[in-house]
Amino acid sequence: MARPGVCDYTTPPARGDCAAGSSGSFGPGLQLDQCIQHCHACERCRFVSHQARACNWYAACRAALYRSAVDAVTVRIRACETSPRCTGRFKWKDDHGWCSSRCAKVAVLLSGEAFRANTDSGDRTLGTQGGLEGQRIASASHIAYLLTHERFEHVDLFVDTTTTAHDGWLAATYAKWLQPGSLRLRNATKLAFPAVPTFPGAVYGGAYDGLLVLRPDMVLKPALAAALTHADLSSVNFPFEVFSCPVRPMAHEVTPFGRPRVADGMLWVPRKWLKPSLGIERWFRNHDAMDAITSSGNVRVRLLLGEQHNSNPLYDNNPIYSLAARSEIAAGELRHGYEGIFHQEQRECWDRKLRAASNRTSRFS
Repeated sequence: MARPGVCDYTTPPARGDCAAGSSGSFGPGLQLDQCIQHCHACERCRFVSHQARACNWYAACRAALYRSAVDAVTVRIRACETSPRCTGRFKWKDDHGWCSSRCAKVAVLLSGEAFRANTDSGDRTLGTQGGLEGQRIASASHIAYLLTHERFEHVDLFVDTTTTAHDGWLAATYAKWLQPGSLRLRNATKLAFPAVPTFPGAVYGGAYDGLLVLRPDMVLKPALAAALTHADLSSVNFPFEVFSCPVRPMAHEVTPFGRPRVADGMLWVPRKWLKPSLGIERWFRNHDAMDAITSSGNVRVRLLLGEQHNSNPLYDNNPIYSLAARSEIAAGELRHGYEGIFHQEQRECWDRKLRAASNRTSRFS
């Protein structure tokens, strides 16, 4: 597909090195189809810019092309490489899927209650010693598997959580990634976080290639890092499709509009859809987010895992996260959960969901 404009205003001085170079010129006097043929014969050529019968090639190209002559066009000949690294990290694809000469700049937002106490016991007070111990584990996993991920060359961290006695520890732990004024502390001693979070204004406006939002108490696993490595980050991503067994007769296993439900504790939004007008805050902490996304327009959605799980690790072990200060059931173990209110239909539902391998495959499309 040809797009108007050129990758660079300046003309490369020579043909360039097709084995290891970044740009070159195939010379004047070429038609566009001849220019493209030359590119196919040059290993490093991924883009050609053609104007006034002059043909230049580039290994990478900016998303917003420079506008020059009326007849100037740029054509992508090859897709991005999967192996070349930018200072040790994967190169980025822009909104058009074109190779970029830089690496990804990402905003990460921790949104929700940190330092949660042992929820198994029903004590959900924030900031207790048990809450600190659990948060240490969660924060260490954020650093190991997310903030230092090889696909993210630059990460700015934003935190929107409740204030506790451990605010200083929180700031010190994430100091390398926190930006001035990016730590927001709400005044609450128990869970009182808003159902719909407020995303910082800095994540909008094109400054970041994408935004990843997750709960502060989410303990990430190594499989999360692997999933991000292979994920389509030009799409909106959720962890996985969730299954549930209705507690009430009118409850549903799909969204009100019949779409798959998604795990609500993590959300990736690429720059293309980082727009306040889309109401993306309502996509986070919302199992029925697919209804809100569909109403926002033609938004492409993917899953990090192509399998179903219950979003609560207490009742179903999933490969990519657990929750701080909350027990996690062993993989393959059955636990009905909420034993006091489960009726026979619910028990049969859980047995069916947890035992049948066919129910692990996501129906998501």
